[in-house]
Formats: sequence, C-alpha cells, structure tokens
Amino acid sequence: MKRTYWTDTIFCTLFVFVFLGITYWFTGIFDVLKPLSQALKDFEMTDLIYARRVAADGSTYNLQDDHAAADTNIVLVNIGTLNREGIAAEVEVINAQKPRLIAIDTVFEQATTPQADSLLAASLAQVEHLVLGVNVYQSRLTEKDSLGSYYAPLYANAKKAALGFASGARNKVTRDFYPARHVGDSLIPSFAAQMAKIAYPHAYEHLQERNNTKERINYRRTDLQYITLDVQDIFNPELAVNLKDKVVILGYMGQQLGTQSWEVKYYTPLNEKYIGKTAPDMFEAAIHANTLSMIKDSDYLNQMPQWLCVLLGIALCLLNVRLFLWVNQWFSRWYDAITKLLQFVEIALLLYIVLLVFSHFHYKIDLTLGLTALLFAGDLLEVYTSVVKNLALLLKTKIPRI
Repeated sequence: MKRTYWTDTIFCTLFVFVFLGITYWFTGIFDVLKPLSQALKDFEMTDLIYARRVAADGSTYNLQDDHAAADTNIVLVNIGTLNREGIAAEVEVINAQKPRLIAIDTVFEQATTPQADSLLAASLAQVEHLVLGVNVYQSRLTEKDSLGSYYAPLYANAKKAALGFASGARNKVTRDFYPARHVGDSLIPSFAAQMAKIAYPHAYEHLQERNNTKERINYRRTDLQYITLDVQDIFNPELAVNLKDKVVILGYMGQQLGTQSWEVKYYTPLNEKYIGKTAPDMFEAAIHANTLSMIKDSDYLNQMPQWLCVLLGIALCLLNVRLFLWVNQWFSRWYDAITKLLQFVEIALLLYIVLLVFSHFHYKIDLTLGLTALLFAGDLLEVYTSVVKNLALLLKTKIPRI
C-alpha cells in the first residue's frame, strides 16, 4: 500500500508539472492570451510590499513607508526641456554651492552649435566631481558590450557611467541593474555605482565585494522622498535648499515637475497597479537615486538561489499531493471542501511568510512554482486518479504479454 501511495504521489506530481508546462507554453503561443501571460510574468509577490496604495485623503503609501525616511543627501533636479545653454546655466548655479558631486542623467551624443557646446563645456570643466551618462549596448555575439557615441569634448572632465537597467525593455518592470558593464578591455560602472564610487567610496567597495553581475534594486523611496527641484527653483535667487555636500542628479522629470510625461520613465514595483501595469511610474533619475541610496546604506536585497526555489517548489507539490491522496482515500466525500480549505490556508500562510521575510530581512524567497503547483494540485489529482490512472490501466491490459 505504501509503495502504491508513493508511486501515485510521484506520478501525480509529475503530471501537475507537465500540465503547468503545457499551460505556460499554451499561453505563450496564442496572441489572445499573451497580454495575460505578460502581465503575470511581470508580477512578483514582493510587489505587494512595494506597490503604492491610495489613502482616503488622496496621499499614497506602501508597506515600507514606516521604515524608509527621506534621503536628504541626494537632490534631484529637473532639466525639463532645457537646451545645452540652459543645462550649462543650471550646472553653474548648482556648482557654486559646492555639492559633493554633480551627475547628469543624459547622453550628449554629438555636437550642436559651437556656442552651446562651448558654454556647456566651460560649465562642466568647473565641476570638481562630475558624472556623465553614456549608452552601453549589449552584444548578442560576445560577453562584452559596446559603447554608444558621445561628444568627447563635453566628457573631458567627467567620469563616464553606463546608463540603462537590466530589465531589457521599458515595457517591463525595472527591477535590476548591472553594477558595471564590460566594454572592450575595461569596465564602465553603472550610473549609480559611479556616483557611489566618488561620493561614498567605502559603500562602493562593499558593492564590489558582493561580486554580483546583477543586483536587485531596493525601491525604498519615491521622488517625493528626495529633495526635488524644478528648473525655476534652481534659477530662483532665493533658493531655500542648501546643496553643499549633496549628491545632485540632473535629469528629465517632465516639462515641469508634476506634469504627465512618459519620456525617460519606467515601470517599477512601486506602481499602484502591481498586475497589468498601465502607465510607467518613475523617472530614470529617481531610479538612480534609489539605487544610490541602496548602495550608500548597504541596504541590498538578497535572493534565494534559483535551484533552491525549484527544489522547494517540487517538495511543496510532492508533500501536498501526498496529503491530498490521503484525504481522497479516507474522506473522499469531503475531498473538495478539505483540499480547498487546505490550499487557501497554505497559500495565505506561505505568502505571509514570504512577505514578512522580504520586508524585515530583505531576503526574497521565490515560491511562485510551488504555490502555482499547489493551486492546481487538488483538481489535477482528481484528473489523475479518475482519468490518467484508468487510461494507463486500460492500455496496460490491452498490451499483449510476450
């Protein structure tokens, strides 16, 4: 009897995962199901921690707000639609207050007019610690990336930093970044890593010691939890913010702060709609600020290895199939009620544990495979016992013995 139980347990577990694999393939090849497949694919359970919720008074909050104070060491400055002369003027005003560094989240790809370029070059040359972004493109043929074009005279006094993130496309949720990119025989630090290297060298050393080719971004703050200044604020003679020793990030954040814009904006886990996100929610400059805050505070996210996630998923499914087989034998009349209740309690408890561990210990346990298998295991066990097993027995009896 025990042997039969374990045989059924193993084969039923295998049947569950075969069904899930076919379902995953099915949703991927049919256009009508692709939006659903993509929405679920871009969702992670930990998004429930990050997602912004709207309070009764119209303000937004998430489950981490109690733990993340505003980071006043980093200042975001909007460049709006300024041309190079305007950016040069902004840099002059900011640099006069002796910030710790100035980083400009844009790429100056080519020359414009001699006057505009010379004004900007002269302004940038006065900055003691300057970071400028460059585009780095991933190569499909080699492990090394290629550097995009940039106008060298403007970069003479700057440390180059790789822009972009590890999501691969702007229509996906931006979760990870590359600390550095391989270009030729050299490494170009990412935008946030280059800022940390200059402003917080000890924190940058810790990032290097982790030796990860890709890091998960710990989104603790929106742009409202940083000092954020608009174009007119910078040119106001009575600027109330002291920029001395601040890390100042210049970037596009709309024509004016608060105006609707999808340019240079990304989907993040902070999005109010954590499934089927409709509009990007964070400008690139604010993502760099979050990444820099994480590096500065050594507030990293750690993840369970993928092989262990798969192993836990298989074990979770196997144990539940074993339990459901026992319920089916001794309480067959109450099978549906008992298994549905067990599934609900288990999923709720496991979700709570995953979110609790992530929120308090910044450790991500990915039980997506196991929870999905658990969700289908009860019904698929009935299909297995009433259809699959009977078909197998029927085929076995029809095969002539030699």
